[in-house]
Amino acid sequence: MKKLFFFFTLMLTAVGFAQGKVHFRAEIANRNGDVIYINTMSNKTIKEIKVNDKGVFDASFEAADGDYMMYDGVEYAQLFLKDGYDLSLKMDAAQFDESIVFKGKGEAENNFLAQSTILDEKLDPNALLALDQEAFTKAVDQKQQGDLERLEKAKLDPKFTESQKQSIVQNLMGLKQYYNQKQAANKLSGGASATFEYENHKGGKTKLEDLRGKYVYIDVWATWCGPCRAENPAVVAAYNKYHALNFKNGKGFEILSVSLDQNEVAWVKAIEKDKLVWLYHVSDLQGWSNAAAMRYGVNSIPTNVLVDANGIIVAKNLRGEALEKALEAQLK
Repeated sequence: MKKLFFFFTLMLTAVGFAQGKVHFRAEIANRNGDVIYINTMSNKTIKEIKVNDKGVFDASFEAADGDYMMYDGVEYAQLFLKDGYDLSLKMDAAQFDESIVFKGKGEAENNFLAQSTILDEKLDPNALLALDQEAFTKAVDQKQQGDLERLEKAKLDPKFTESQKQSIVQNLMGLKQYYNQKQAANKLSGGASATFEYENHKGGKTKLEDLRGKYVYIDVWATWCGPCRAENPAVVAAYNKYHALNFKNGKGFEILSVSLDQNEVAWVKAIEKDKLVWLYHVSDLQGWSNAAAMRYGVNSIPTNVLVDANGIIVAKNLRGEALEKALEAQLK
């Protein structure tokens, strides 16, 4: 459940107040690297802390009061920082969330966050998202009420409390939106594909309707996604084989690649490196908040759909040779 809730947390902005100075010290057993990063909720790094010769991460730095993330190169943990905080963290990266313990000024607020993460992980996201509308809404509303009551009883820093109230409400609102989008996406098989329009990386606009009359493979990927990059050779092979062929209900085959990247330079370089020679590559550079991905209910990548000449989805989540087999079936 951490991954799902963390997705919505990233969409929030930190509660900002005046700049102040904080001290942060971390002793991490089985650490994942020699650097940890203190990032804003929009994932901007405000402090990079390198391990010292004693095996400890130790730094003082300026930060506005509000919500942050500690990133060790593999996993994230939420933080609340405030002027004058002097935090000492001990943890074992092999048991990342379960082992987090803070001491010092600000320990109560940050231990509250650590425990909240553990409570969220006890929920089964697949079971929650599989509920019908009424049961799902009831479960989410009960969680929100319970989380808010637990926050009030803790009697923590007022700024922290206000920040967490907003986070709890907005996270669960985001979860409801995600549920609704996923429900809509589940109805897409055999139905009309969701439409969207983007600026193409080579110039001009790409609109799904402009490709009507052709079979279109909509591929949601990212440069940093290893499985996505591993699939690219099979996608290239399918494009080269079927691009110019006429199908029983349409003429030609096109690929529309939708990237979840936020770094435009890395995105364009990957297109060139992987020899993705088709014309249609689009992205709004919003990462997981990509508008097209949200419409299709994407929560993991690679994700893809094959749309026929009339804009109807005829296949989903094709891997390896499955794309060629699906296209071959449409030729007959």
